[in-house]
Amino acid sequence: MSNNENVDDAGVGADDGGGTTRRKKQKQIIWEDEHVGVFLELLDIELAKIRYRQKLPKEVGRERICKEFLEKTGISLSWEPFKSKYDILRNMYGSYKRLKNFTGVSADDNTGLIEMDSEWWDDREKVH
Repeated sequence: MSNNENVDDAGVGADDGGGTTRRKKQKQIIWEDEHVGVFLELLDIELAKIRYRQKLPKEVGRERICKEFLEKTGISLSWEPFKSKYDILRNMYGSYKRLKNFTGVSADDNTGLIEMDSEWWDDREKVH
């Protein structure tokens, strides 16, 4: 699959200053597992540089992530798709952690799959 197949141009409304809205093209990525891995690796490197004192890197770190992501994948993106993916992954991880706290729920450390025993499902069926 070529890198061009993973990127799509999407129109985003922008005010041109005269009260009318024009369409500005913004690149959007179809996130493959490889892309997520590259992004998280680059994010970890940037956060390590600031000793994990904040959740996301400052502007200089963001620019490095964009530049190095382009070098590693051939896909040029602004910071916005990375921030969006970060927010999605963070929400997914929060849901995963909450789900693991339920009795009868476990996760396979090798696959990451969540497993629920029949008692867990029985409790949910009683509620509904």
